[in-house]
Amino acid sequence: MRLTKGLGPLLLLSLAAVSLAPRAAAAQEGARPQSSPYGAPPAAWTRYTYPGEEFSVELPAMPMLTHTVRGFGGPLNYQTEKGRVYGLYSGGIVFFVAAFDGPRKSESLDDFATHLRGAWELVPKGAAALGGFEGKSYGVAGRTVRAATGEMYGEGRVFRTKRHAYFALALAREAGRPEVGRFLDSLTLGAAPAGERVSEPAPVPRMEPPPQGDTDGDAGSETLRSRRGASARGASADGPFAPREMTQKALIVYKPEPDYTEEARRSHTRGTVRLRVVLGAAGEAKDISVIKGLPDGLTEKAAAAARRMLFFPAVKDGRPAAQHVILEYNFNIY
Repeated sequence: MRLTKGLGPLLLLSLAAVSLAPRAAAAQEGARPQSSPYGAPPAAWTRYTYPGEEFSVELPAMPMLTHTVRGFGGPLNYQTEKGRVYGLYSGGIVFFVAAFDGPRKSESLDDFATHLRGAWELVPKGAAALGGFEGKSYGVAGRTVRAATGEMYGEGRVFRTKRHAYFALALAREAGRPEVGRFLDSLTLGAAPAGERVSEPAPVPRMEPPPQGDTDGDAGSETLRSRRGASARGASADGPFAPREMTQKALIVYKPEPDYTEEARRSHTRGTVRLRVVLGAAGEAKDISVIKGLPDGLTEKAAAAARRMLFFPAVKDGRPAAQHVILEYNFNIY
């Protein structure tokens, strides 16, 4: 049975879908490739946790924290519950743990596994209890449209504790990566987990709107197009490059949605924020600039969300390289 249900702000950057395959099947065929564009993984990992959580996990670096909400019910009884996503890209692997507050008895483990559905489909593999709590393991299945976009392998586990549900997932573009199992096996559950505290996300400073006449996006003014071209080419051999110049395009696997500000709610501000973002070779979203902004802090909220995306960097001529993309965030208040 494949799980395709779910909500989630996730996106494929490539114009074609990605070929995915279960990690377990790939491991039977052989170990990881002899050569990798991502280099050797770091040896030292650190254990991390966060106040109020019932989990800790080991990672090669501190993850980014994204505060989220999820909704329940219909128009007459709509409710929200808080959640958090702890995410990290390191050495060719995307790691993340999604934490859901207040799990309902009516929600199954499959519901939590599919809430942040992305460029993959999850196949249940069986029970995976941990620390006396019920759990379930999943493999990653996929589909093939264009081989040039590459492959992706992964494994996930979902657990329900007394106050939370947790979905841990690791994704790689190579088969047989031992860090996937190391990450999942390091997960612990309990009332008082030990570990280094994950830092809060840094605030985004005020972002000035672009000069008048430069808000048309890809079909914009000559000034904006020439500025983009200079930035895209730059003086560096590592880019950033346009998507069409890449051997393998960058692939976003988690794209958080921005929050509204209270000022925007009071003013009923709505519209679209368009950003130009560089997806760096090391897996960091950077050099964010405004193509089209909105008032009341919504531009900054969009930029903050873009900064916490999780993605596989693009590959050019056999090694990771920076790629620029245009992102849109729609704000609507009903």
